[in-house]
This record gives sequence, structure tokens and C-alpha cells, in this order.
Amino acid sequence: MPVLLAVGYGSPGSATAGPTGAPKRLEAELVRAQEPEKKLKARSANEAKPAQGPRNPKLKAAYAYDLHSHCGIRYAKFGGRWWSISAIRTDTRSRVEGLGKAGFNYTAGYMTLFSKNMAVFESAAFPPIQFTPASSKDVPPCE
Repeated sequence: MPVLLAVGYGSPGSATAGPTGAPKRLEAELVRAQEPEKKLKARSANEAKPAQGPRNPKLKAAYAYDLHSHCGIRYAKFGGRWWSISAIRTDTRSRVEGLGKAGFNYTAGYMTLFSKNMAVFESAAFPPIQFTPASSKDVPPCE
């Protein structure tokens, strides 16, 4: 089943697609944080028990993560807090190799905490998605 990536802002092909005023330092932070390419194996989403990673993730460790994508991709809950999409990283490739089976409500991949202010979701379905911290009051319900 194809997955629709809907974020509502940004321009396709932009390394910093995201809300107006998105911090440029995050772009440099991601470039500095990237290590030699460690490939990740494509995985399938577990609709019954989605992978969410640990409550206290370690820096630069990739954790199996099923991103809730039923209502589009705008927010993620990872490491015990909410994150908001800040960029679709079309300037870099996903480390995920192979084909995973997309679920109806979730997209399978990996979430990596690059710093206390940046997490990146990678999957076989689309380019890396960069997230920055968000307040839970900003997250609308998905109906």
C-alpha cells in the first residue's frame, strides 16, 4: 500500500523545507552528526503493537520505530516527548535498504536522536524526516 507523505508546508527538494524561520543550525547539526553510512534493514510496521523506541534513547542510536502516518506526518512521539516535523531531508539519503511493508496507520522505519533538539526518522518509503521538539498542546488529535 503506498504511503502519502503530507506535511502541509515546505518546498519539495528543499533541504530545509519546514515552517518559516526553521533554525539553520539544525542543518549543520545533522551534517556533523552523520557518521559513516551504517545501513539499516527495511522492516514492516506492526499495527497491533507499533515500535516506539525507548523512553530514554541514546544519541546517534537508530531504534525501530513505527511512525503514525494515518493522518499525514506532522508529529511523532519519541523518547517520552513530542516532536514536530522541521524538514524533509531530500539532500541526503535514507540508510534503510530494501522494501518494507507499509501498514495502514503506521510507516515502519528507524528514529535516531541526533541531539536533544533533533531526531530523524528514516524509512524505505521516503527521504529522512527531521523533527524538533514540540509541545503536547500543539498536537491535534487524529480522527
